[in-house]
Amino acid sequence: MDLHADKRAYMENGWWRKGIVNLPIGIRPGHRALFSTQEVVTIPKDAFGLIHIRSTWARKGLFCPATIADPGFNGTLTLEVLNGSTQYIEVKKGDSLWSLNLVPTWGEIEPYNGKYQNQMGLTLAKED
Repeated sequence: MDLHADKRAYMENGWWRKGIVNLPIGIRPGHRALFSTQEVVTIPKDAFGLIHIRSTWARKGLFCPATIADPGFNGTLTLEVLNGSTQYIEVKKGDSLWSLNLVPTWGEIEPYNGKYQNQMGLTLAKED
């Protein structure tokens, strides 16, 4: 399943620009951004979601940390990307940045019921 960038991102581009901004954006070399997916996903209780950056974006220099959506998770996903290239990389609303693959579990797993369950839109880190 393809996952698409929603309308806003959280940027950390040094001291001069930090916060939630509307797309399109240019991610500076060596900097990161957080995005929400347009899609609301529901991960079945007998699988987990493995999320990775799509090949075209990886070839441009974007990295996405290893990301797993737990069995039973429901909501939009907030995902991080890092620009590892030497050029600005522009991301627009609706760009297909990630791919979600479901991987079956072995046996019963307690479904996710954590602090990000049912999140909608860009969600920054929550304190424990």
